[in-house]
Amino acid sequence: MINRHSRHIASARHIPTTLRIASIVVIAAFSLTASAQEPSAASPQANPAPPNADSKSQTVEPAEVRPVEGVDAATLLKESREKLATYRTLSARMSETIEFGPRRLKAEGRYLQGAGNRVRIELEVAVGENKGTLLQISEGDVLYTVYGTGPTPRITRRDVKQILAAVKGDQAKSALSAELGLGGLPALLAAIEQTIDFEPPMTTTIDGREFFVLEGTWKGPIAAQFQQQAQQLPTPSTEPRPLPAHIPELVRLYLDSETRFPYRIRYLKRSASAGEAPIPLLTIDFSDIVVNASLDPSEFRYSQPADAQVNDITKMYLQQLQGGQPAPTPPVAPPQ
Repeated sequence: MINRHSRHIASARHIPTTLRIASIVVIAAFSLTASAQEPSAASPQANPAPPNADSKSQTVEPAEVRPVEGVDAATLLKESREKLATYRTLSARMSETIEFGPRRLKAEGRYLQGAGNRVRIELEVAVGENKGTLLQISEGDVLYTVYGTGPTPRITRRDVKQILAAVKGDQAKSALSAELGLGGLPALLAAIEQTIDFEPPMTTTIDGREFFVLEGTWKGPIAAQFQQQAQQLPTPSTEPRPLPAHIPELVRLYLDSETRFPYRIRYLKRSASAGEAPIPLLTIDFSDIVVNASLDPSEFRYSQPADAQVNDITKMYLQQLQGGQPAPTPPVAPPQ
């Protein structure tokens, strides 16, 4: 990242536990503790199942991947992001799978995207009798996040227009937009472009359909910051240390070879055993994709309950950004 905000943006903001488009991880934390076409008429995309969507273990990937000639990963990712940005609207089923050791949670819901940074993400996860819900919704200027983890939801408000105005540079704005959850998938892909160094792309066939497989690791400065943080905990040390278990080391994307749609985004950890496959930490899957359909504008409008208490963290966010400190993560109530 750039300017005085770089230390903040390139720290733990890139890991999936704080990834705003994947903020269902917050819900996972409380649960574990308790127990593509051009703009035109509306058109559904062809919908192959996400890789191994029905597999009980998300650690398995397609067995055969092949090198692809004449294209590089950066170009493919840029094409995917730019294609997404051309859609007037986009709707899809969305699922997130969180794996941490023997524990595995899956959240499911829907993703809506509209012009002008409009976005709506709804997710729900259940573990036994405990249920958590997440709603992130914005008409483009203000982002509301509603955590339903008990009888009284926690609601936060961010004036994203004001926050983004405080950050200089297009790259910094893109990364912060992704962190906030503003801009949806295009902003998330832009942040991945800026933080990940990719290997040459591969291709694979899933249910008779071709996918590009892009895999990469943190860029040098970000990897160095993660290592610096690891060397401070639990006690300071000058010796290199393994990164904490919740910090991924690899990112893998599956792009449809025709539409460039990112059907799967996965964050992984290298295995401690030599020769073993990387271990998934967070997997985001999309299906039932429809582009350019008419969406009710109210889908992106948050109607605040009359008796609701809303925590506006805009000022706190600005203060911590200006000080180069991590922006606040709203507290989540324990399960009831």
